[in-house]
Amino acid sequence: MTLQAKLTLGSVLLATLIVTLVSGVDLANLMQLQFNFTLEHGELVKRAATEVVTVTLNRPRQPSGLAEALEHGHKTDPLRPLFTVERTDGTKEATVNLAIKRGVRAAWEYAQSGDIERARALTNKDVAPHLEFVDMGGHGYSVVTAAPEAIETEFVCIPRPISRAETPDGGPIRYRVVHRATRWHGGKPVLEQRILEGDPKLSV
Repeated sequence: MTLQAKLTLGSVLLATLIVTLVSGVDLANLMQLQFNFTLEHGELVKRAATEVVTVTLNRPRQPSGLAEALEHGHKTDPLRPLFTVERTDGTKEATVNLAIKRGVRAAWEYAQSGDIERARALTNKDVAPHLEFVDMGGHGYSVVTAAPEAIETEFVCIPRPISRAETPDGGPIRYRVVHRATRWHGGKPVLEQRILEGDPKLSV
């Protein structure tokens, strides 16, 4: 190989090495820029989400469910007892739960007498045979436990959260109800209901 060929080959190899080094540096810089952009974008989303959550939590409470809405409206409607009733001590009860699950006769009876057993005796079984539990004014949370052979949901209901609970235990509980359904193997499905605490009398 002549000297000129060697020099030419060396120049090509040197140029290739320089281009490779420059490309590597450019790639690293590009990756760093992309990382910085992603980080800044994530921080922006985090700040926006924090602001939205803060504003939402600090917003004055408004009627947030059907039961609350019915309490504030239709005050002169003759059918109001089918949806809500206010007792002499100021207690409000969501008779709409009874109307949905057991029918209007049951809801009307409870609104007039306050006797849940008399109301249940007037249940129309054709109204909602598919429902085991109805609470249109409940506040709280649910705990779901799903396993291969069964699924279980516990409803934990608290009093209407008008003010913050200050006690270490998080405040009082209206009721805790568990519904459990085993894996279906044919036949009529069965939903098991257990009341663990409290008395959800208008919901069951």
